[in-house]
Amino acid sequence: MDPKQRPRLAEIIHNLSDRIEEAHMNGRLGEVEGLQVSLAAAKEKLRAWK
Repeated sequence: MDPKQRPRLAEIIHNLSDRIEEAHMNGRLGEVEGLQVSLAAAKEKLRAWK
């Protein structure tokens, strides 16, 4: 992966975290699960760059 994309991936992780919090507050538990899967995958990609 292009190291220049790392800041974009960090932004995606931040946005997913915000969306998970919002979904929790609104009781959308199914959405929370899907977002958590996406968040885990994004974090794994970020860890792979280290």
